[in-house]
Amino acid sequence: MAPGTGTPEAGGWTSREVKRIIRGLAGLNFVGADVVEVAPAYDHAEITAIAAADIVHDFLSMLMYSEPPKPANLPSRSMDEL
Repeated sequence: MAPGTGTPEAGGWTSREVKRIIRGLAGLNFVGADVVEVAPAYDHAEITAIAAADIVHDFLSMLMYSEPPKPANLPSRSMDEL
């Protein structure tokens, strides 16, 4: 769901899926991250720029934790939405 890129990929991950993966990486020894291919010329509504900034925020937040976040205690759901 990132239209503002020079090389769009059909069937790629959604921002939600990427955020879930990044949050699951908390506690690993990462030393950096890189966001590429945000092309303002193709990003007419700044959808890609906002998604990229949100993913960078999640990655920086993930670097602060020494272990993955605990699952929330929500009302009983038999399965995850993803």
